[in-house]
Amino acid sequence: MQARTRYNAPLADSADVRDSICGQGAGAYLLLGDNGVDIEETVAGVVAHFTDEATRAFNCDVFHVGEPECTAEAIANSLHAYPVLAPVRVVIVRGVEGANAAFGNELALLVENLPPAVVLVLSGEKLDERTKWAAVLKKNCAVFTFAVPRNITPWIRQRAKSRGFTFDDDAAELLSDFVGTNVFRAADEIEKLTLFVRPRKTISAEDVEAVAGIARTDTVYQLNDAIDGGHCERALQIAHRLQEHSMQAATIAGLILQHWMQLRAAADVLQNPDEIPLKELVGENRDFVLKKLTDSARALGRDRIRRGVRLALAAESAMKSSWLADKSVGLDALTLQLSASPRGRSLRGHSAYARGKT
Repeated sequence: MQARTRYNAPLADSADVRDSICGQGAGAYLLLGDNGVDIEETVAGVVAHFTDEATRAFNCDVFHVGEPECTAEAIANSLHAYPVLAPVRVVIVRGVEGANAAFGNELALLVENLPPAVVLVLSGEKLDERTKWAAVLKKNCAVFTFAVPRNITPWIRQRAKSRGFTFDDDAAELLSDFVGTNVFRAADEIEKLTLFVRPRKTISAEDVEAVAGIARTDTVYQLNDAIDGGHCERALQIAHRLQEHSMQAATIAGLILQHWMQLRAAADVLQNPDEIPLKELVGENRDFVLKKLTDSARALGRDRIRRGVRLALAAESAMKSSWLADKSVGLDALTLQLSASPRGRSLRGHSAYARGKT
């Protein structure tokens, strides 16, 4: 039975996990989390390490849970096949969170009786730990956990660094504000940027603007600034431009909600300054960001912030449901409600609605 390993450093490069697996060699490995970019890079690195192009077709099999070819019998046959001109075979099983009880039990049995010359890599988002088979997998696999960080900026820097590039301070923040917590989108933009700036090795804010097709004002960070300051028209314009550049309304609403949750934490700290520091509550160490949150919380007031959190929660829930057909309308309404004067005004009379947005 293989010793279990926990890897809970979501900001580390996927190469660290790859090196750990390659160092341990044959055995069963379970990669879990919502950071699919790092998981897939780890899998690719493991395959490249244990196989070569000449024999990869004979020594590596990939299965996707839910597809007709992914059966316990097929996986068992792959696990028990002999390596061809190589010390081990590599078997990848993706999407394990989608396994039903019957398949999960069979998969757990295969892991418990893993042949000695196999590297088995299972990946997925999250397992239901109440099930017996999930517990068996975690007991018999080396477990590595990947999570999308709440602040994606350090992850952006690290990914660029692993490719030999450096982001200017403003550039990393600008890209972070634009992609939110979408690591797939961030990875794609980083790849485009590295091609764009060559032979240079430093990525500037101007490069991000040119490649992503955005302006410095077209970020969620600037959108939240406009909302906090009560600038309705400006906030609506930024929200519309973000959507024009392929950012989903539901994603924007989720990032607005995240910001208002941080404002609520800041308001709580202002009321009880001797409790947990704000940087620990929101997972943020940048002083200028903490000061901005504190200043905004003080200006908006605790009651208005709590109302804003409720509005943002309701809007995000509605956008994720199927009954709200036009998500952009929901985002417009949320933007107007949050940025409206505390004295209130009729949304129906606002110019955005006068243009037929109702």
